[in-house]
Amino acid sequence: MRNIILASGSRHRKMLLERLQLPFTQISPDIDESKRPNESVQEYVRRLAQEKCHVVAKTQADAIVIAGDQTVTVNGHDIVGKPHTRENAMKMLASLSGQCARFINGICIYDTRQQIETLIEDETQVYFRTLTQAEIAQYLSKEDALDCAGALRSECLGIALCERIVSQDPTSLVGLPLTQVVKTLKRLGLAVI
Repeated sequence: MRNIILASGSRHRKMLLERLQLPFTQISPDIDESKRPNESVQEYVRRLAQEKCHVVAKTQADAIVIAGDQTVTVNGHDIVGKPHTRENAMKMLASLSGQCARFINGICIYDTRQQIETLIEDETQVYFRTLTQAEIAQYLSKEDALDCAGALRSECLGIALCERIVSQDPTSLVGLPLTQVVKTLKRLGLAVI
């Protein structure tokens, strides 16, 4: 069995990868996640995924390294990351209220033995209900979403904030599009089932 490394400190990506029932190790890479001037959202998440992946891959002789990053855009230009504080989460969710937000994932999978890199880009559109401050406060008092892009924990109570979700893979919204990960692993010679 090949070594699989999840190059991410995300508990959400860890939970998703555990669904595949493959043994893996989680390593959190330390990179600068600042957005560069004139960098598109797609370029940004792709670059972060690649940097995370390659930082960890350098230390692994025979492994498949999986890394990802996710960001949210509203109205095509605003970038929304993780709130980290309740105050920021309140502001984020108020700005997302009644809006359609695009959750964009960049995923990099690198096979250190074969030196094959696969880049995956995936987008999920989330149409938020019009939310009151009381609803937002109640959600944040019940849900630990401060480490989630846009403060949306859709796999839990966050689904109540949504009017509609458009996606090819529901796991993508949580942070790791498993259907595409499975296809890539199979192409690299590692069948999940």
